[in-house]
Amino acid sequence: MRSFSVYVEFDETEASPDIYAALFDALLDKHGAVGPAPNGNLSVRLSVRTDSVVEAAALGIEYAEAAVARHGITADSVIGTEVITHGERDRRLVDDHLGAPPTDVRPDDEDEPAFSVYVEFDTADTSPETYEALFDALLDKHGAVGPAPNGNLSVRLSVRTDSVVEAAALGIEYAEAAVARHGITADSVIGTEVITQPGARICGGE
Repeated sequence: MRSFSVYVEFDETEASPDIYAALFDALLDKHGAVGPAPNGNLSVRLSVRTDSVVEAAALGIEYAEAAVARHGITADSVIGTEVITHGERDRRLVDDHLGAPPTDVRPDDEDEPAFSVYVEFDTADTSPETYEALFDALLDKHGAVGPAPNGNLSVRLSVRTDSVVEAAALGIEYAEAAVARHGITADSVIGTEVITQPGARICGGE
């Protein structure tokens, strides 16, 4: 099992100081940190130990939802999550930014919410030819590929589904399938970020 840092943001700007204090106590066993995001939304960051990024996202959201539910904040107010390994988070120090969302979003199905899903791989030696091939492979997902600030291969794509967790799972699945053709394995995924579209991007709230 690996240790992950999971960030969850809620579409809630009216949380009182008492609620923040109560959430801190409720999430103490998860090494939780709570506070307002830069846009004023309620945000939670906690530690999860599990086997994969997708499982970490699901568990982190589950724990956060359970904690805020006691204060009248519903599960459908989750608007984004970010998952990275603790090792990667340490390397990034206080910088939780995982890339900017694309601005040319083209919806596929108006009946489901659109999410922008960012996936980062622990590989920094990707060739220009691979980047070009990945761009072509992910064109139907409105994909953008390029090096992250630390040089790692990163992919951002658009997913339409019913929840943040499903968006994370599908986004990672699509990205893994694309990079697998170039010898990059699934276990090299070190982080993901999911945000709704359109909307402000999610960033750390500690």
